Amino acid sequence: MSSTSEKSSKTSKSLIQRAAQNEPYAWEQFVDLYAPLVHTWISQRRIEPNAAADIVQDVFSSVHRSLARFSHSGGTFRGWLWTITRNKILDHARRESKQPHATGGSTAMCAIGNLIDESELPETEPTSDHQHAELIHRAVAQVQGEFAPKTWQAFWRTTVDGIRTDVVAEELTMTPVAVRQSKSRVLRRLRRQLGD
Repeated sequence: MSSTSEKSSKTSKSLIQRAAQNEPYAWEQFVDLYAPLVHTWISQRRIEPNAAADIVQDVFSSVHRSLARFSHSGGTFRGWLWTITRNKILDHARRESKQPHATGGSTAMCAIGNLIDESELPETEPTSDHQHAELIHRAVAQVQGEFAPKTWQAFWRTTVDGIRTDVVAEELTMTPVAVRQSKSRVLRRLRRQLGD
């Protein structure tokens, strides 16, 4: 496959679709994009680091098995991912509650304090604005190389820097229509990368 057709394939399908179809590098990109978010969700639940790493693996193992069945009709992708993560956190808590713990001392107090109450876990995905911005930053880094420098600059200057279209058009010796089209192309590609 030529690099042009590879780029066309990347831009016509979402990262989720490509990962579900086991396209080369898609799963790696998918994990690079979403693993930090999943890890943050888990770490916020006061789960010790080794257990958190195990839960992240459980989440992505489950996602890998069921990704082809994901449908936006049931909600957002991040919402679906949170549901899987939430269930894996609860599975971990149930396993931990069955393990005998030593009595007394600071270790026991720490274990008691780390028990997870299901009511503490929200039903809807708990992504903060900061976490969402970090997710978008990772997606931007993943897709930037797919665009010509001028297209990327038109997108960046108008969207990120907030410069008016006519000013950017003059800077880049483009028409305002071409600037708007560049911005739109990159935004569409980012939405596909994020599964939105």
